[in-house]
Amino acid sequence: MVTRLHGLHKKNRALTVKVRRLQTKLEKAIETDSVVVDEETSLDFEKIMEQEEFNIAEKFSDDSFQSLFWNQQKLALSKTGSKKNGVRWHPMILRWCIYLRHQSSKAYETIRDSGCIALPSQRTLRDYSNAVKAEAGFSSQVDNQLLLASKLMTSAKYHNLIVVLIDEMHIREDLVYNKHTGKLVGFTDIGDINNHLMRFEKSLDSENTPPPLAKSMVSFMVKGLFTFLKFPYAQFPCVSLVGEQLFPLFWEAVFRLERIGFKVIATTFDGASVNRRLVALHDLSDKLVYKILNIHAEEK
Repeated sequence: MVTRLHGLHKKNRALTVKVRRLQTKLEKAIETDSVVVDEETSLDFEKIMEQEEFNIAEKFSDDSFQSLFWNQQKLALSKTGSKKNGVRWHPMILRWCIYLRHQSSKAYETIRDSGCIALPSQRTLRDYSNAVKAEAGFSSQVDNQLLLASKLMTSAKYHNLIVVLIDEMHIREDLVYNKHTGKLVGFTDIGDINNHLMRFEKSLDSENTPPPLAKSMVSFMVKGLFTFLKFPYAQFPCVSLVGEQLFPLFWEAVFRLERIGFKVIATTFDGASVNRRLVALHDLSDKLVYKILNIHAEEK
């Protein structure tokens, strides 16, 4: 009996040390990785935690990671709950709400409007869901995000083989205010060279031509040939894109992708006239064009 008691005491001490170690790690993670949200969002999260308190206690034991994490979030809330300038939350809680929204935006809004459960607004979640500021054109930040998403540096050599997908879609006739830059998003932007040519053409017609609003968006997507990689790479708002404008955009995309380590093997798109013109520009003869030389990787 004494031996058994000693064993239980030793086990209890080991569990106590383990719990304290996890608590220390969680406190450090919340302190270093937490995000400051506004008061409205903080109140939303507080209501969510109050409603889910019973479920957490019922499903998870007191010494589980889930219970410890939940209690640490409550502790963080209690320390700053009386303040009106927001509460620090661990990104895991924010990711949970972002995940729900991405499953179905309409369903998320329906649940939020019903009052059955308190959820932050979609506008609030957008502040935390974009790692890179959304903007037209190519971006070095997006290049870095693509490298991280593809894990190219640690993957097999053949995993760098990709296909570039091109698609043009119609967009709603509306303007969006970008709080990061102060710009109105919705005007056409098809690259510096094409923009200059377009402005010059408009200037010949009228000196006071207002900037045209975009009616469609041409998008470039990267898809792995032997991987599950699917990555929206770049987009350009436009009014009526022609093949001569798409040509330099396509080759700049190929150049940038080859530069960061990918091998562009093929491209695919629908049979729209702008895409057919893009193909025809690579060979002015009457022959069928089904393959071309990659000018940025002549070995292919």
